[in-house]
Amino acid sequence: MNRELKIVVSSGYSFNGQLSTALADGAAGFIPKPFSALEMLKAVREVLDR
Repeated sequence: MNRELKIVVSSGYSFNGQLSTALADGAAGFIPKPFSALEMLKAVREVLDR
């Protein structure tokens, strides 16, 4: 996995332990479903600004 690639994970289900594993493995953020286009843009912008 490219450690410089910024990944935002999305799910309609409760991730519980899977979310922390995804974040520990390099995912840069999480956005729960359902989400609007504006919410997705904000999540992506937040990750890119880090």
